[in-house]
Amino acid sequence: MGDAVDNSPVVTFAMKGSHEFQKYAFTIAVTIVVLTVHLLLQKYLWKPLRMRRIMTKQGVAAAPFHIVVGSLPECFAFMSKYSGDLHVDDHYDATPTVSPMNTLYFPKNENFFLYAWGSEQRLTTRDPEFVKEVLLTRSSDFGRAKLNAYILGQIIGHESLATVEEDPVHATHRRILNPYFFPEAIKAMVNSMVEGTVSTLQMWEEKVKQGGGVAEFDVQPDVHAISGKIISLAAFSNDFETGRQIYENQKSIIEIVFKSLGSLLFYIPGSRFLPTKQNKEVARLQKANHDLLANVIEKRKKAIANGTEVSYGNDLLGHMLRALEGKGASVDFNLKSVFNNAEAFYFAGQDTVASAMNFALLMLARHPEWQDRARKEVNEVCGSRNDAIDAAKLNRLKTVSAVQKHSCVLSSSKIISKKHF
Repeated sequence: MGDAVDNSPVVTFAMKGSHEFQKYAFTIAVTIVVLTVHLLLQKYLWKPLRMRRIMTKQGVAAAPFHIVVGSLPECFAFMSKYSGDLHVDDHYDATPTVSPMNTLYFPKNENFFLYAWGSEQRLTTRDPEFVKEVLLTRSSDFGRAKLNAYILGQIIGHESLATVEEDPVHATHRRILNPYFFPEAIKAMVNSMVEGTVSTLQMWEEKVKQGGGVAEFDVQPDVHAISGKIISLAAFSNDFETGRQIYENQKSIIEIVFKSLGSLLFYIPGSRFLPTKQNKEVARLQKANHDLLANVIEKRKKAIANGTEVSYGNDLLGHMLRALEGKGASVDFNLKSVFNNAEAFYFAGQDTVASAMNFALLMLARHPEWQDRARKEVNEVCGSRNDAIDAAKLNRLKTVSAVQKHSCVLSSSKIISKKHF
C-alpha cells in the first residue's frame, strides 16, 4: 500500500511527460506537412502559373499546362503518331520525333511560345535577333537547363568540361584539356585513326568481293565500331576493350534515364534518390565505369613505379594524369575530373562522329555522282592504299570536306540550344 502511494507521483509524472511529447511531436509533424505542401504548391503550381501569367501579358502564347507534368501529355501524344523509322526520302522531316513541341506549337505561333516540361516553364523562340541578344549580351545570366544538366551528369558525371559551368573550375578544365586538341596534337592521331578504320574497310571489301561486286549490309554498327576504336585509341591507347565497355554502359544509362522521363514518378521531388530498380541499375553502371577507369589508371601507375614505362602515355588519359602531378596542378581538377572527362570525351566523340558519318553515307547513297567525285579526289590526293596517310594532304580534300559540311547542315547535331535562367 505504501509502495503504491510512493510510486504514484512517478507514474503521473511519466504520463504528463508522454502527453507533452505527443503534443510537441504532433505540432512538429503538422508543421512539416504544411511546409511540404506549401513548397510543393510553390514549385508545381504557384510559380509556374505566375511565370505563365507574366509571359502571356507580354503576348507570348502558352501551351496547355497540367500540374506536375506540364505540357508533356500533349507532346508525347503528338510524338506517338509518328513512326520511329523514317523513309529515306523523308529524312528532312524528323523534327516531329526529335522536338515534338516545336512541330506542335510553332505553326500556331510565329516566333515564340511557352510550354512546360514538368514544372519548368520553357520559352521557345526561333527569332534569330532575340537569340543573338541572349547569347551575346546576356549569356552570363543563363546556364544549362536543369534537366539537361541532370541527364548529362548521369551519363558522364558532374565534374567534366561538358558539365562544369562555373569559373574558375571551367577555366581550369579548359586550360588543361585545350592543348590536347591543338592542330598538332590532332595530326599526331592520324595513325590511330587509320589503324581504327582499315580493318573494317577491308571487311567491307571482302563482303563486296564475295557478292560478286555488289553487297547489301548494315554499315551503322560498323561505323560505330570504327568511331569507338578511334576514340579508344585517342583516349586510352591500347585499352580499346575498356572504352567499348564504358560506352555500352553509357548507352544503358541513357536508355534507363530517357525511359524514366515518361514516368510521373520522375517529376516528384526526391524520387531520383529512391532505391528504385532503375536508380540502382544506373548507380551500378556508373560504378562499373568508375572501376574500369580506375583499373586503367592503376595499371599505368604501377608500370611507372616498376620502371616498365617512363610516362603515363601520350593519349588523353595520360595527358590528364600528368596534369594532376605537374606544376599547373589545381584543386579544381582532381581524379574525379579525370574520370568524368574521359567518359565525356568517349561518349561525345563516338556518338556524334558515328551519327554524322552514317548520315553522310546515307547522303552519298542518295547521290551517287558525289560518290564518284569524292572517290576520284581521294585517289588523286592520297594515292594508292599502300601509301601512308599524311595529315597535310587532308586539307586538299575539298570535295570530301564539302560532303561533310553539307551533311552536317542537312542533319544538324544540335537543333536546339537550351539555357536556364
